[in-house]
Amino acid sequence: LSVYGVFWMAAAFVVAAVPGAPVSWTTAAATAFTVIHVLLATAALGVLVGAVMQRLSEVESQRKRLVGSFAHEIKNALTGAVGIAHLLKDGRDELEAAEAAEYLRLVATDADEALAIAEDLLAATLAGAGELGVASEEVDVLTEVRRVIEASLTSGSIPITAPADGPVVGVGDGRRVRQITRNLLSNAERHGGERVKVSVSAGDGVARLQVADDGPGIPQDEVERVFEPFRTGSRRHRESVGLGLDVSRRLARLMNGDLTYRHDGGWSVFELTLPLGVVHAPAEARVGDVLMTRTEEVWMGSDGILRTRILPGARINLDDARSGVAAYRRLAGDITRPILIRANSLRFLSREARDHFTRSPESAACLRAAAMVVAGSPVARLIVNNVNRYGSPPFPTQVFEDEGEALEWLTTFR
Repeated sequence: LSVYGVFWMAAAFVVAAVPGAPVSWTTAAATAFTVIHVLLATAALGVLVGAVMQRLSEVESQRKRLVGSFAHEIKNALTGAVGIAHLLKDGRDELEAAEAAEYLRLVATDADEALAIAEDLLAATLAGAGELGVASEEVDVLTEVRRVIEASLTSGSIPITAPADGPVVGVGDGRRVRQITRNLLSNAERHGGERVKVSVSAGDGVARLQVADDGPGIPQDEVERVFEPFRTGSRRHRESVGLGLDVSRRLARLMNGDLTYRHDGGWSVFELTLPLGVVHAPAEARVGDVLMTRTEEVWMGSDGILRTRILPGARINLDDARSGVAAYRRLAGDITRPILIRANSLRFLSREARDHFTRSPESAACLRAAAMVVAGSPVARLIVNNVNRYGSPPFPTQVFEDEGEALEWLTTFR
């Protein structure tokens, strides 16, 4: 097209520069000019069609690779989960408790892997359509990282370094921060060294999350390529979808942050940065004491609604439930109150604890309604759904993903 355009302009200048040229052209000259014009236009059109066909071929090849890789990884994850599930179903009476627990751990790991792959594919699809969005709110980065590590059931194997003087709060989307964290940990496990470590810090106006491994690192000339789709950063796991780092960087930049890589002191370091948020004082918008139990943090909101935050990784037994309800009663006083339960970090709730929360005279004496916020945690949602199904609370209860909706519902019970 550019050649055609240049020829056409040159011809126009030549014709314009020759006095009387248009009227002095012979039929042969006009015919020759027209033939050249048509040939050049045809050639330009051929180049254009060729470029379009090549691009379509690349897109189709990319699509086939994506679908094939996605199907391969999903099949691997689900095959393991389904196989073990059938083993548990058919042979549960022959398995020792420790064996059953290990099999359940493997099922959960495979299911989490399948969910993460699907989440990355959805994010990549939305990004391609220009529809990928993120929330903008204050995020406790360390809390989100711990949620990911605890959900992966490897909390004991990954050391975490964090400030001792308070939380690191960034501005972004908590769900997307968890997605990025999962991708970085998966990348380190697949393509990194034997040791992995995580650190959370703040400084220079940003909140930082670093995931490092002691692998050989990425050659400098290939660093940016690992953030491209379908790149995996190593020759291992070539069947990987290769969307994780690409999606993670897109999400980081949508949150006004970034995701970068460097090799430092023998460690490969992927660093997520987010704009630094404000750390609120613990007593802000609270009335009276903040009570701590082994598994909960409980306080009274200035709006008259009780609030409790289940601590990360909490496994609640009957004694923990008794301590929690005692804290509710102390703060509620002599009247029943609605309660907001931030349950997204909950990992286990025994049947006895569930019954004490829902059926005991102590809970009935202080609770009027309960809203349980699970915020995207499938484990917490399963547990609290069972509370509603089998606990039969005598007061209204509902499960919410969004805390604002939960509070709006609870205000009708004040």
